Amino acid sequence: MQNIFTSVVYASSEEVSETTAAHADTWMGAILLNMGFQIINLVIFFFIFKFMFGGKISKSLKERKELIWKLKNADQEYENLIAKAQEEKTAIIDEALEHKKSIVTEAKTLAEKEKAKILDSATKKADDIVSSAQMQSNEMQKTLESNFEKWVKETVKVIVKKIINENAALQDQYLDNLVKNVKK
Repeated sequence: MQNIFTSVVYASSEEVSETTAAHADTWMGAILLNMGFQIINLVIFFFIFKFMFGGKISKSLKERKELIWKLKNADQEYENLIAKAQEEKTAIIDEALEHKKSIVTEAKTLAEKEKAKILDSATKKADDIVSSAQMQSNEMQKTLESNFEKWVKETVKVIVKKIINENAALQDQYLDNLVKNVKK
């Protein structure tokens, strides 16, 4: 390249025009060749870049597109989730209320059964007490009836003895008549 510049400086104008045309062709060829190498280098860099980083970059771009899509649809998804949660809440509350009603009904039934048991037991105990009291009353009545005659006789004997203080046979006959009259 130095020869070209030195020859241009020392050459005459005719020579300059001839050499310039020849050199221009050479220069053009060199520029085209240089551009070809640059294009080949770019293609090589492109393929190296594509194979080494292309998968990661396309994956990252795909993930970003999905995130952007999700963000655009996030409001709708949140509304759907909230609606679904509301439905589940309502279903759970309804189920809990039904369960509560069944428990209350079951408790009432058990309370009625327990009440019936208690009343039956109390009635049985009361009947036993009444029966026992009647038996005791009957025994006392028999005892009193059997002793009544005897006590009446003794009381009357004491009274009659004071009044009639003489005849014991007459007293017994008088007492028997009195007891017969009282029993009627």
